[in-house]
Amino acid sequence: MDKLLYAFDELSGLIHAYSLMRPEGYAGMELKGVKKRLKEKSFAANVNRDEIADALNRAGLDIDQLIPFIIAKQQM
Repeated sequence: MDKLLYAFDELSGLIHAYSLMRPEGYAGMELKGVKKRLKEKSFAANVNRDEIADALNRAGLDIDQLIPFIIAKQQM
């Protein structure tokens, strides 16, 4: 559970950083854009991508489902 919370925190931080660079913020944010930023090691460089992948794998979760969930919750 701790690893999953850490991964969620890391991923939500990356998504928030991405929203800050977009003129419309979270509005209209798509999975594709977040995944592109996730692949860029220089974007939100402090986000540990290996920890995210490991935690999601251990929990049996799919990143393609988690990202839209985080986007929706952060828009609230």
